[in-house]
Amino acid sequence: MHHFSLILVFLGLSCSNAIEDPEFFEIVVDRDHPEKVYEAFEQFKIRYQRKYKDAEENQKRMQNFIKSYNTVGRLNLKSNESGYTSTFGINKFSDLSSKEFQQRLSNIAPSQKFRSAMKKASPFLKRHKRQVDELPDSVDLRYEKVNGRYIVGSIVKDQGSCACCWGFAVTAVAEAVYAANIGPFTYLSEQELCDCATPGSLGCTGGDLVWGTEYIMGRGLAASSTYKWDEHRANKSGMCISEENKRVLKEDKFDYYFADRYNAEEEIMAMLVQWKSPVAASKSFFHLPGKEKREIENN
Repeated sequence: MHHFSLILVFLGLSCSNAIEDPEFFEIVVDRDHPEKVYEAFEQFKIRYQRKYKDAEENQKRMQNFIKSYNTVGRLNLKSNESGYTSTFGINKFSDLSSKEFQQRLSNIAPSQKFRSAMKKASPFLKRHKRQVDELPDSVDLRYEKVNGRYIVGSIVKDQGSCACCWGFAVTAVAEAVYAANIGPFTYLSEQELCDCATPGSLGCTGGDLVWGTEYIMGRGLAASSTYKWDEHRANKSGMCISEENKRVLKEDKFDYYFADRYNAEEEIMAMLVQWKSPVAASKSFFHLPGKEKREIENN
């Protein structure tokens, strides 16, 4: 039986370690063009269909927006001065406080049990220097094909208010590995992981990459077309209906490895080239605009 590997990058972070700015901040407005930030806020409300209940909430949200607006400006300036191509911008989270944003994310850090699993080392740890030198500078799986078929999906998924980032990350990796090694690309069910893969906790309160990976290894996974996503469903217990849905991804098809976070660049590139598989890792896109966010999520 063939086994295929999922690579997890352990950064020592839970999904909630995103933004830890103070709630009180200086509102900086361009004195020469003070109207710009207010126009940007009005455009934000139109684009994301924001309707606040009263003037007090509008003022609160505008202050949060200005904080995000200022942060985006600083990040873009720093990126430009450093010679990077990274672009930051306003997105749908820009009127949230840092506390509100973190409440949407996982508050579960990897336990000691899963830290011991780090001993399951990546097979790329002992690569020869010649092999490392032969790696390309970049790989974009969005344009990679196996047997004439693309192996990465084009739909950008959204977990909404449910802190199931861990399930979305694992599912995305499993989709690509499945498409590269087993069959045509199929969107798999994040909802099944969120409902069924946690050890007694609610999936929307957060989770761990290992939970989702080991669930797939033991139970397989249904397609998202049959076990559909509902951002509110996993706020309740006892919602798992895996037995009612056909296994698209069969159990016992995968193993997993942890990349060394201090040498992750070489390991990830080697894995992208050799296995055509992305990596599951915890990151925040608090200040990434839609275009940049899509590019990262699709990689």
